[in-house]
Amino acid sequence: MNNDYDALFSVVSLAGIVAIFYGPWQKLCADYCRQIIFEQREKLFDLAADGKLEFDSGEYRLLRSFLEKTIRFSHELTVYRFILHQVSLRYDSDRGPSVGDVLMAIEDRDTRKEATMIIKKSSRALVTSMGARSLLVLAFVAIVLPIRQLGGLTGLSIKMRRVERAVQHEVEHAT
Repeated sequence: MNNDYDALFSVVSLAGIVAIFYGPWQKLCADYCRQIIFEQREKLFDLAADGKLEFDSGEYRLLRSFLEKTIRFSHELTVYRFILHQVSLRYDSDRGPSVGDVLMAIEDRDTRKEATMIIKKSSRALVTSMGARSLLVLAFVAIVLPIRQLGGLTGLSIKMRRVERAVQHEVEHAT
């Protein structure tokens, strides 16, 4: 009889965890990501308001467009969609300028550095949100993080930067 209650408790607990994960947790992650990106968009606006970037410049418009697309599509970006998009990019010959190209086109070094930090923080928020909303990624992190803390997997941060750049590229070409 006790095993029946244990089994029932386990099923109810698992159902509760799944309901929370696919309910409020998804919205919380997307909202947190958007909040960070809104703050970064405001910092980009402040750069232009301070005269460091021109509001009419191509650099400002493209960076602002990137942040607005990121805000708009952040809740739709999943690990699986990200992988599919990366595969489809191999066949896309008309990509246009990347965010990295636009950042490098900013002449003033300090302004370029500030704009780069804005894009990096936005991309990190997007990657973190994408990972936190995926059971696969959370399971991977639960396994890999202790190993990394013990000194293994030193190249993981390099791979994460590659993922951030790929996410930037995906958002640039979102419709």
